[in-house]
Amino acid sequence: MGESTTDGEPRLDDDTPFEDELRKDEDRKDEVRERREARERRASGESGGEQGAPHTGVGRFMRTMGHLRSVYGPAAHRDPLEAEAHGHNPEDVKNSEELDGIDIQTDSEGHHYGVRREPGSEPREG
Repeated sequence: MGESTTDGEPRLDDDTPFEDELRKDEDRKDEVRERREARERRASGESGGEQGAPHTGVGRFMRTMGHLRSVYGPAAHRDPLEAEAHGHNPEDVKNSEELDGIDIQTDSEGHHYGVRREPGSEPREG
């Protein structure tokens, strides 16, 4: 009577193909759930590890800066007392000369406007 149950139906062994498929489906569901949870933790910024771990945002930034420093060398700092190496931009010189020929005036309502000075005249106050 080892091959049937009391009601006459065949007994299912633990290792039947049907149960194996169910077990595989459950394993797949667990794997999918674990991957989804890991993806959600990464998206929300939870590292799951200790603070300062290499995969955190600050750690990633510092590691990138270290790589850049090894490629390009340390940042070069110039002496602030040293004169600037570049000359004056001709466009800036032209603009400042144009602005030197304009007087700023204010009307009775407090509006400011510019009036072009006549060539050879002195700048006016006010």
